[in-house]
Order: sequence, then C-alpha cells, then structure tokens
Amino acid sequence: MKNSLFLVVLSLLSVLASASVPQAHAQTSGVVCIADPTSTSCPSSPIVLSGVSGTQISVAVNVQASSAFNGFEIFVKADVSVLRAVSVDLSNSVLGSNVFTATDCIDFGPGCMTAQNGVGIVQVGMVALGSSTTAPTTGRLFSIKYNVTQTAQNMKVGFQTGCANTSTSPNFCVTVVYGGTVVPETLQESTGVWGNFAMLFSPTLLTLSRLQYSFALLTVSSVDGFFGSVSLSISLSPMRGAAPKAQFVAFSEIFLLPGTSTFELVSVITFRTTPPGDYVVTVAGIAGTLSHTVQLAVEVTH
Repeated sequence: MKNSLFLVVLSLLSVLASASVPQAHAQTSGVVCIADPTSTSCPSSPIVLSGVSGTQISVAVNVQASSAFNGFEIFVKADVSVLRAVSVDLSNSVLGSNVFTATDCIDFGPGCMTAQNGVGIVQVGMVALGSSTTAPTTGRLFSIKYNVTQTAQNMKVGFQTGCANTSTSPNFCVTVVYGGTVVPETLQESTGVWGNFAMLFSPTLLTLSRLQYSFALLTVSSVDGFFGSVSLSISLSPMRGAAPKAQFVAFSEIFLLPGTSTFELVSVITFRTTPPGDYVVTVAGIAGTLSHTVQLAVEVTH
C-alpha cells in the first residue's frame, strides 16, 4: 500500500504552516468520530442513524481529546444503499478560519481519483496556516449532508479503509498531522454493520516442476452489502533457499461495491534449484477491523 500524493502535500504544507508553532507536545490518542450535527464532541457511545426516503440527514465528523494538530485528511464512508452525500460543510472547523482546503470531494469528484475514492466516499483534507490546535483538542472537523434514498433504521456511516501510515490501525483512512508528524487517534463510527468480504482461490492446488510458472485466480467478493477497500498481502511458506516466488499480477489494493466481486491473478514461479516438496501461498485481506486469509497449495515435483 502507498500513501496518496495528497498525504505528501499535506505533510509538506503542515511543516511549512507550523514553522512558527512550538513542536513540543504530548502524543495522546484522541477520538475521531461520527456525531450528531449539533454536537462538537464525540458521544459516549456510537450514534444510531435512521431516515425516511426523500428526506435529508446530516452528520458531523468531530474530534475529542486529541493531541494538538494542524491538518487532516479523512475519508468518510456511508451505506450507498440508503444514503448519498449531497454537500460538505467546512465552516466552524476546529482548525480555525485561516486554512488551506486541499481536498473536498464527494464520490469520484474532480481531483479525487485515489484508490480509496469511490461511490459513497467523502474525502476532506485541510491544513491550518500558521497555527495549530491546543491540546487536548475537542471540536468540529467538518459535517456532511446526505439524501436518504430508502427508509431505513440503523444506517451505517464510518470511515474508509485501505490506507497506510495513518493515525489509526490497521488501515483506516483517517490521517491527522502536526507538522510532519502523524497524530495517533482512535475511531468511533455510527452503529450498524458494513457486511463482510470473502476470498476464494481457483484452483486450490498448483503442481509445478522446476523452472515453471502458473497462475491461480483469487476472487474477492462483497458479502451482506459490504463495500470499500480491501488491502491484500501475500506470503509463502516454508521459506527456504530457492523457494517458489508468489506475487500479485496486478494490484494489492482493491475496491468492492455492494454485491460485487473482483478478481486478482496470483503467479507462482519455480527456479532451477527449487527444492521439491509442498508449499503454501497465503493471501491476507484487511478492511478496517475485518480480516480474512485464504491459502493456495503448491506442489513442486522432482
């Protein structure tokens, strides 16, 4: 996984913008949350969202008890089966009024073509110019207005996954910075569930001789309405001299829409001195707190 170009720009702007700001500050973990639009803090428990078709609802993205910061990039994700973003309100941000808005995007808006953008995603990036917040920081980051397209209870609004080197783990796309330093945060989404994803190899066994290569098809599928980015990693065991090499043919970051599947080719190659025997290729997929693995058996013959 790689950071977007925006994160590099954000870090550079933050360093320049905070040149006159003292750099000594405590690294305490705050909370970035989905909150009631009338609130400027995070609720004690996740909020419950419901709506009637044809109406609108708004949510706030707030921060509470955070270390000082002067910039952020956040990808908010909503259940596209019932909600569609209409607008973003950047006023009354805890960063103040003297800010540079680097990104303000809904879905695949202009300039929003990273792997983490997509239907149902709102991306906002802002940097305070010449100032920073005071720790502990509590307040509004921005808010989002949604059209309700289907009457529903317990609608889900949270944060996109599939990013690296952010404020949260394992791969949520919430990055808060102080100068060039990433500030650690925890997350609180609304109630509701995203669904899940599943992975499957076809075939499940590859038989190769030395100096040969072959492919297996990895299918990654949305389950129960899941959508978002899934980060893939690959490994082979046992690791020994001249062991086969396994790798993705295309991408290690995929995006799923509800009810869809995506395919990824995995190649396995052997060498002149590859020891005969049995090997296992393991692919791990991570999407926020969801994680799954799938295995491909590899037999190298004499």
